[in-house]
Amino acid sequence: MISSHEVLRELQGQNDLVHKWAIEHKEAFIKPNEAELDLVRKILKDHKELIKNRNLLEGRPVADPFVIAQSKIAERVLVTNEISKVNAHSIPNICEEYGIGYMNLESFMKSEKWAF
Repeated sequence: MISSHEVLRELQGQNDLVHKWAIEHKEAFIKPNEAELDLVRKILKDHKELIKNRNLLEGRPVADPFVIAQSKIAERVLVTNEISKVNAHSIPNICEEYGIGYMNLESFMKSEKWAF
């Protein structure tokens, strides 16, 4: 499993178990390469709605276009709990547009045969 470094940036400042886990596993959060950055630019050009005004005003990171680009370039399935909606700019909608496979967390855990 990998994720974008932008996800780690989004988690900064949160004092919860997810952030703690992320800090302990920094190696899983990869900085984007040039091909990913090019695709991020295209995604943001086509889907400006991914960046909410609040994020712009506060200078907060936005990881969605980075994880989408990372999945496309690395040819990996993206795991998200967002749901595809008609005329939305959600991760699943953009994945469908760019031909990126995606699944929810429960499906991922089943595919990896995780048991709790």
